Amino acid sequence: MDFIKFPYQKLSTHLGLPTIFRRLRAGSILIVAMLAIIGAYAIVDINAHSNGLSINNLTDKYTNTGCYCHCTSSSTNTTVTLSTSSGSSPLTASPSTSYTFTVTVANSSESDGGVEVASYSGSGLAAGTGLQLVNGELTHSTPKSFTGGSCSWTFTYTSGSTAGYDTLYATGNAVNGDGSNGLGGCSDEWNNSSKFIIHVVAPSKRIALGRTSVALGSLRVGHRKADSLLVSSTGDAAITINSSSLKSGAPFSNSPTSTNRSLSNGSTEMDSLAFAPTARGTFSDSLIFSTNSDTVPQQRLAVYVSGQGVQAIFTSPNGTTLAFGNLRTGRTRLMPFVYENTGDDTLFLQTPAISGAGFSIASGPSNLTLVPNQSDTVMVAFAPTSKQTYSGTLSFSASNGVTAPSVSLSGAGTLPQIQISTTASLGSSHVNQQLLGTIQFHNTGNDTLHLSNFALTQPGAKFSLGNFPTSVLPGAAGTIQINYLPNLERQDSATLHFVTDDPTDSSVTVLVTASGALPHMAVADHDTVNMGDVKLGDSTTRDFTIENTGTDILTVTNVAVSPTPPFYRVSAPQFIAAGNSNAANILFAPISLGTFYGTVIVSGDDPNVPSDTIDIIGTGINSALSVPANLDFGAVPVGTPVTKTVTLTNSGTASVKIISYKLTQSTNVFSKGDTVASVAGSGTATISIHFTPASATSYTGTLTLTTDDASTPIRTINLAGSGVSGQLAWVPSTLDFSNVDTGKSRTMHASLRNTGGAAITVSSFTITGSSAYSHSAVTTPAIIAAGDSLPVDITFSPTALGSQGGMLNAVKSDQSLAPLILTGTGVPVLSGVDRTTASTSGFGIILSPNPAKDAATIYVHSLRSMPVEVRLFDASGREVSQVQPAMISDGASQLNLITNGLPSGSYFVRVSGPDGEVAEGKLIIAR
Repeated sequence: MDFIKFPYQKLSTHLGLPTIFRRLRAGSILIVAMLAIIGAYAIVDINAHSNGLSINNLTDKYTNTGCYCHCTSSSTNTTVTLSTSSGSSPLTASPSTSYTFTVTVANSSESDGGVEVASYSGSGLAAGTGLQLVNGELTHSTPKSFTGGSCSWTFTYTSGSTAGYDTLYATGNAVNGDGSNGLGGCSDEWNNSSKFIIHVVAPSKRIALGRTSVALGSLRVGHRKADSLLVSSTGDAAITINSSSLKSGAPFSNSPTSTNRSLSNGSTEMDSLAFAPTARGTFSDSLIFSTNSDTVPQQRLAVYVSGQGVQAIFTSPNGTTLAFGNLRTGRTRLMPFVYENTGDDTLFLQTPAISGAGFSIASGPSNLTLVPNQSDTVMVAFAPTSKQTYSGTLSFSASNGVTAPSVSLSGAGTLPQIQISTTASLGSSHVNQQLLGTIQFHNTGNDTLHLSNFALTQPGAKFSLGNFPTSVLPGAAGTIQINYLPNLERQDSATLHFVTDDPTDSSVTVLVTASGALPHMAVADHDTVNMGDVKLGDSTTRDFTIENTGTDILTVTNVAVSPTPPFYRVSAPQFIAAGNSNAANILFAPISLGTFYGTVIVSGDDPNVPSDTIDIIGTGINSALSVPANLDFGAVPVGTPVTKTVTLTNSGTASVKIISYKLTQSTNVFSKGDTVASVAGSGTATISIHFTPASATSYTGTLTLTTDDASTPIRTINLAGSGVSGQLAWVPSTLDFSNVDTGKSRTMHASLRNTGGAAITVSSFTITGSSAYSHSAVTTPAIIAAGDSLPVDITFSPTALGSQGGMLNAVKSDQSLAPLILTGTGVPVLSGVDRTTASTSGFGIILSPNPAKDAATIYVHSLRSMPVEVRLFDASGREVSQVQPAMISDGASQLNLITNGLPSGSYFVRVSGPDGEVAEGKLIIAR
């Protein structure tokens, strides 16, 4: 491949020429212009690649893309090398000196090659055969055919005039010579050479060190050792030593340490290195020389310095203590103190010394000079003379800065010491029963106590020697067992003898005493004991005292109670100490009414009084509580509290206890008042119950008494009561004055009746609506009892024509109203119609339907039963119809009025009674 095809491929790839051509078919002028540009670019590129021009910046000085016109990546199939006979990279060059280089491109699969060479400085390159210099870089003038798979070019490089560094770069391409770049298939291959570094060196400043390391060897801690180092200037110019110092500093030092000192070429100086270890161990450091040498390696040189500090170490496997422990006075104990030199230098010791009473050096040491890893022993003796604690010190002294610790010595002189009382009481024992007695003693000393030769002396044979110890440790107790078997109720004695190794109390004598004992039983109650009156279902207990007046424990073998029931034993003592008393507890629980008799028999181990009997008596009684089955509060005004009492009667002989009162009800209107906790036998008591009704309704509840009455513990009282309230009603509920001539008056009567169950108070009367109405004077507040009525007269005095309504209100004490509806019509005076007759209070009518057609109903309201007469008038006052007399009852009655055959118009209906009662109403007939 050569470089001819590169421009077209690059442009077509990045500009998308096939796409551009398709889009520009319709614009022939644009297509021609585009082809002209592409053609011109291709011609230039052909010329450039034919002679290697214009392919700069393809070495890895700038980029690593290489000849991307052929392949996007380098290939290891192609090798590119830069070489010179003057040396390899990095090449040390003199300033302004020319060197001949060869660049070689090799690939066994390709036929031709091309090359590009560049320098980092951008100068110094001169073209050789087949190369040309373009923009400071070398490229081939024509591709070169491979011979044996490679081809080469030579060129000249001239180094810079001053000291420094430069780098040569080369990129080579191997092609197959087919005139194509492979259309992206990478059939042609390129690669970079290794960078060739050139170091330009000015006139030399050189330094030479006599050696690269100084080993100062082993040195005893605290001593000092020095060595020398020759430093020479070996260049052709003076060299400056900027500094010479140790990296760490201790325990090494150097001289001289002055900075920026100069060595002329060919001259030397003698430096000194010293080692002064302050501790044991291996040490190392570096002496660093910093110079102005014109070669980098000599600008910083190092000399390795090493040395070892050595020192003896005093060590003992015994530590720093020797503990002799306890040793009986008058004896001697030896203990060795072993020590060794675990260091790496000789240990020099002085003769050890010992302080403190009781301690001494028995032998040693055998050698006061110990080489490393050598050991020796000092034997220390401990000989206590008294019972006390001893302490001392074993001291060593060493030279050469070695520390030898002091050794603490400890021990204690010991002696046994017995502590025992000269008298011992073994206590008492039941006659003919053996007592195992003991005598205790203590070893208060700090050594083991030894005992022997135990013996008893006594007038009889009641005491015998049991077990005893022969040795007791320090601080411990010992026990001597002595058995005692009495035959009489009296005190006996004996003497105990034994021998110890306590030097202050070697022969011990103890007086031993003991007593034979017997119990003596006495029962406190010998007469008949009355357990008292006890209610059935209940019980009572009583203690019966049993005394032991003897000298030994009394064993109570049995406390028998009979008969069972009603008598029972609750508890009884088993043992009673001498001189003490205890009690048996007996229970009486009657099972029926009447008196019961029984016995309590106490048995024990008193040989003189083995048993004793107590007679007992008790009476069973009972209670009988009665309560009323029902308590009715009757009718009570709502909100009014009422209290009633209930008598509880106990007809039994025993008091009855009332354990609890429980009130059950659906509404909280009943409540408990005063109660009692009990009712005495044959007595009575009262309790109170409150009732406050919340509304006008009936209430029930129960009061349950829980008692200790064995026969009937539960008693129930049924509670009842009702709430009542007053209720006002007007009779009639409506007063219709009908037609009244204007300028005249009509008075009617009404009754305010209390239809409820309780009295009610009326505080005032008011009239609302038309001012044509008025009422008679009534004294207020007025109290109307249940079932009673209050009469009131109402007068209608119209001054204008037309219907006029009103309302008479009875105002109750709670400010609620009882209304009476008032109706009436003011009409002109009609000839032949007398409307001045006053109706009786409570007499009125209502017409329905109104208007009517063929018939109407007359509703009559009256305070009493009576015959009435019904008459019908037209608007002119002419009577047009009369109904036969009819009977009406107290309250409301109905009368039928036939109106068929009458023309449409306004009519007046008049109903009148036998005693002047009159009521009128207007009736409209519509056809």
